[in-house]
Amino acid sequence: MGTWICVDKVGQELLFNKMPVRIEFSLSFSSSLTYSLETWYVDSVDGKFGKHEAGVASFLPKGSIIKLIGRNLTYKDDPVELTT
Repeated sequence: MGTWICVDKVGQELLFNKMPVRIEFSLSFSSSLTYSLETWYVDSVDGKFGKHEAGVASFLPKGSIIKLIGRNLTYKDDPVELTT
């Protein structure tokens, strides 16, 4: 199990202890009300998906990713695994 870093839709830098997967979906409540969500998810211990589960994801201070890997990431980029 590795350590993964990525950036969410609003630019928040995230650290995961499992490889996150980008999930995009929409919920329609009526013909005029639709809610769209794009975020990173990870497979939890019990096999269910959950966003930023305790012990799985941590928020990093802005600028951490460039210090760790030497370049910036955006939400469109795939997660990067940190290696030693």
